Amino acid sequence: MSSIREHSVQSIVTSAALYPLIGENAVFFGLSVVFIDMDHVIDYIRQTGSWNIFGVFPYCKILEKNMKKNNFLVLNIFHTAEFFLFVGLLGLVHSVFFYILAGMLYHLALDLYHLKGSGIVFLRVFSIIEFLIRTRNRKYITSFSEILQQNSLDLTDVKRFNAWFGHWQKINPQLQKRFQQT
Repeated sequence: MSSIREHSVQSIVTSAALYPLIGENAVFFGLSVVFIDMDHVIDYIRQTGSWNIFGVFPYCKILEKNMKKNNFLVLNIFHTAEFFLFVGLLGLVHSVFFYILAGMLYHLALDLYHLKGSGIVFLRVFSIIEFLIRTRNRKYITSFSEILQQNSLDLTDVKRFNAWFGHWQKINPQLQKRFQQT
């Protein structure tokens, strides 16, 4: 998963390049490149119960550093074929949604390139149906709480983990003893 900074730069540069070709639709394209990642915020709230959105950054860092070795299966709802189909169908109602869909596809291509470099392409699911099928296999974990329970948890480069965990432990009290000892 690329960072919000990377996607913002990619969005601005690409939108500027596309503006002479597609006019004001470049704005919708560019915004969709960044705002597709709102599903990370939704997942963060669902997984931690925290509405403090600044916790999204350490949350994502922990997932990225630990998902490969722990087989964490990621479902980002706005990155699924079903959501892309929905936006494409909206494009039949108003053409601006085709530009939004193009921005989302561009974002997904950039994410796939980044994930390929990290060797974790197939830990992100591309369909809700795929997620339901793959979660039947017990080799995958799907909750942030399970990631935090792993003995091989990597917290390097995670700023203020103990402060964030203190906030999250209200939601995950079974982990309280583990992190009080560290």
